[in-house]
Amino acid sequence: MVVNNAAIDHTADLLDIPAHVTQQVFQTNTLAAIAVLQEGARQMHQGGSIINITSRLAAADVPTMAVYSATKGALASLTTAAAVELAPRTSASTPSPPA
Repeated sequence: MVVNNAAIDHTADLLDIPAHVTQQVFQTNTLAAIAVLQEGARQMHQGGSIINITSRLAAADVPTMAVYSATKGALASLTTAAAVELAPRTSASTPSPPA
């Protein structure tokens, strides 16, 4: 089992976030998760599970959280695609957000 739970956020008005901060947040929240998912799936010769922790903000409109939300939305989409591509050997899922 692999659990992708690493993340950072940056709270600021979208127009005020420097490009290097956006890159850092995407690197940690999305690109690193892709690398962990890929390596985890390669190691699961007998099958297994990959759980990617997203956020309710992946689909919510919250001021000053646009970049973080975008990274979690990308991770949610990745998880859906990985679940299809890796099945049936490996499953990928995200926990449901609380109601």
